[in-house]
Amino acid sequence: MIKENEGNPPETGKRYWKSLDDYSDSPQFREWLEREFPQGASMLEGVQRRGFMKLMAASFGLAGLGLSSCRRPEDTILPYGKSPEELIPGVPNYYATSMPSSCGFLPLIAESHQGRPTKIEGNPSYLPYGGSTDIYAQASVLDLYDPDRAKGSFLKETIKVGAESSSRWKKIPSKEAISEIKNWVKDGKVAVLADSSFSLARKKLSDELQTKGVIWSEYDSLSSHTIERQLGTALGLDCSVRTLPKLQKVSRLLSLDCDFMGREPFSLANSRTFMSGRKVLKPADAHQMNRLYSVESDLTLTGGVADHRLRLESSKFTAFSALLASEVLKIRKSKDQALIDHLADLGKSSSSNIEWITECAKDLCAKPNRSVVLAGHHLPVEVHLATLAINQSLGCIGKVIDYLSVENSSATSLASLISSLDKGEVDSLIFLGGNPIHATSGFVNWSDLLEKVTHSARIGFSMDESSQVSDLHIGQSHFLECWDLGETWDQTAIIPTQPLLAPLFDTLSDLECLLGLNASEQS
Repeated sequence: MIKENEGNPPETGKRYWKSLDDYSDSPQFREWLEREFPQGASMLEGVQRRGFMKLMAASFGLAGLGLSSCRRPEDTILPYGKSPEELIPGVPNYYATSMPSSCGFLPLIAESHQGRPTKIEGNPSYLPYGGSTDIYAQASVLDLYDPDRAKGSFLKETIKVGAESSSRWKKIPSKEAISEIKNWVKDGKVAVLADSSFSLARKKLSDELQTKGVIWSEYDSLSSHTIERQLGTALGLDCSVRTLPKLQKVSRLLSLDCDFMGREPFSLANSRTFMSGRKVLKPADAHQMNRLYSVESDLTLTGGVADHRLRLESSKFTAFSALLASEVLKIRKSKDQALIDHLADLGKSSSSNIEWITECAKDLCAKPNRSVVLAGHHLPVEVHLATLAINQSLGCIGKVIDYLSVENSSATSLASLISSLDKGEVDSLIFLGGNPIHATSGFVNWSDLLEKVTHSARIGFSMDESSQVSDLHIGQSHFLECWDLGETWDQTAIIPTQPLLAPLFDTLSDLECLLGLNASEQS
C-alpha cells in the first residue's frame, strides 16, 4: 500500500487533513494507517481484469467466426462520364426558389452541393423580408432527408386467416395509384379535404375539379383565413379583409394577443420594420423611439420586447377591446355617443384594468396618425371590429396599417363537407396535405363518417393518422423536388418554386396529383 507522507507534515504553510482522526493524529489512527488491510476490509475475490479480457477476447473471436460471411451490401459509385456544367466538388451552387406555406410563399435561396440541397436562406431581393427566414424554412431542408417520410405509394390489403383478418401496406407505383383515384373521379361523388395554400397553380387545378362535380374543402387547425372571411362578412363585403401592418413609421403600437414578430403571418417583415424604429444611434434618437404595449395571455416574442406588458385571460379580450375603443373614441371626441356608451357597457367586466387602459389610450391618441392597434388572428371577430374602429379613429389606416381586400376561396367549409359525408353524398374521400384526422379528432367523429365512404386516399408527406384510416397512401414530394407558383402574403409578388433535384423516391407533388385527377389530356 502506497502511503502518503502523513507523519511528516509540511513545516510551513497550511496543513491539510482528510478526516477528524487525521486532524487529531491519534495513536489509533496511526496504527490503522500502518496496516495494509484495515479491519473490516474484504478480500478482492472478483474477476480479475486480465481474466475478464481473456474471456471477452475469446467470445469476440468466436462471434467473428460465425459472422465471417456477413458484409455490407455493395454500392456502386461511378464518376461522371462528363461533368455537369458549373458543378465543382466542394463548391456550392445557389438557386432561387420559394417555400409554400399557409402564410404565403416565402422567397428563398437554396444552397446545393453536388445536386443535394444543404442550406436554406432568405432571398434578399424580396425587400419586405430582406433575406430573412423563419425557423420552419431553416429546418425544411431536413425534411428532404427524413428517414420517416413516405418513400412511395402504398395500397392497404386485407389478409384473412380463418375467422381473423388483418391489414398491411403493399407498395405500388405512384402512377398506378393516381390512375386508381382518377377512376373514382370518373364515377363521381368525390370530395377532397386539403390544407389551405397560396399556390395559384393549385387553385386553377382545384377549380377545374370543381367544375367536374368534385367537392373541394380546405381546413387548417391554425389559419388566419377564417377571421379574414368573418371580418369581411361583418363589414358587408363580398370579399375577405386582410390586415397588413406597415410599421416603418409607427410611433405607438398596442398588441392585443398578437405576436406580430413571432407566430403571426408576415412576422419576418414586421420584425424588421418595427425594430428599425428602436435603433438609438445618438441621444436625440431616444425621444423618437417607438413604444410597444402588449396585452397577451401567454409570453411571446412580442411581449418579451414590449415596453409595457399586461397579462390577460383569453376570454377577456372582447371586453378589454370594447373598453379600450370606448376610451379612444372619447379622447378623440367622437360624435357617436351611443356607440361610446355601448362599448363601455360591453367592457364592464374589464373595469379592473381601467387605469392601464386609460393611460394606454392617452398615449395612442398623443400620436394619432402614427399609432396602431393589432389583434391576433385567433381572437373573435368582435375584437377585430373594435380594433378597426380604434384605427379608424386614430387615422392610421393607409399610413401604418392597410386593410387588403382578398378574394374569397371557392372551397367549401369543413362543416359543409361533414354534412355531405353524413348524408352519403360522397363515395370517395381524398385527404391532400396536412393531417386533418389528427387536427379535427376532438370534434369530428371520423370513424362513423368513413364507414359511409367506399374509397379513401391520402396524399401526404409521411404515414400519419390520416393515412391509417385511408385505403391508399400516395407519397408527397418535398417542395425542393417539385415546381409550383404562388403569391406572397402581402400580394406584392408572384414567386415560383423551383426544384433543385428530381424526387429522391417515387413520390408526387400536389400539382402532379391534381393533374392526374383531371382527365383532360390538355391539362
